[in-house]
Amino acid sequence: MTYLWETLLRADEQAFPREMLRFIPAINPSPYKEVAHNEINRNHVSDEPIEINAFYRFGLIFENVVNGLDDYPELKATFFDILMHFLAEVNTYEGLSRREYYGRFLYDDVRSGKYGAQYKTVMQTFERKQVRYVTESMVRLYEAGSSVELIKTLLRKVYPRSITYFNVGERRELLVYIGKKETTELKLQVNFILSLFVPIDYVCHLFWDKHFGIIGVDATMELGEFVTY
Repeated sequence: MTYLWETLLRADEQAFPREMLRFIPAINPSPYKEVAHNEINRNHVSDEPIEINAFYRFGLIFENVVNGLDDYPELKATFFDILMHFLAEVNTYEGLSRREYYGRFLYDDVRSGKYGAQYKTVMQTFERKQVRYVTESMVRLYEAGSSVELIKTLLRKVYPRSITYFNVGERRELLVYIGKKETTELKLQVNFILSLFVPIDYVCHLFWDKHFGIIGVDATMELGEFVTY
């Protein structure tokens, strides 16, 4: 990790709470890196303090503000940590589009329990890139309404082996093959996605690691490897 904002992204990937990160001034700062680690290739975060070379990019801020607190070491350390957290948060939002901002807001709403306690827990089980796919699709859902194409695209992104079939006869149905063995966590994730994105007038049938048999398609008719529908 070289830059301050990378510590927040790494913490998210490890499911390490951002507020548990602690930033301190680097003792022997490198002129080439903002994040100062004894291990040059370190790419993880922990509860150990993270040394920061504040003058790498924020020299004007710290020269005029932090250095004026030399007579109050505890206050200076606390203020340094708070300010680095603020600057790191600002960094992570730089370069985002309006749609990405909306996605962040929706993610925060789900994480805060505004969609219900169950969904709050489920969102934490997704990988970082899966969260991005879900929130991007939520934004599109609010912009254009429910769509079977939207759910098909989202499921394929989150679960690359998944296949979604549409039956638009007298009874509108979705047949969703996930391509993974059913687990409690996976079931919660899939139900979360379906409850948000499947149009209300559709009936959904789920298939996990075994595809349903299709007459004429030999790959789906192997004995012991398919289920009936």
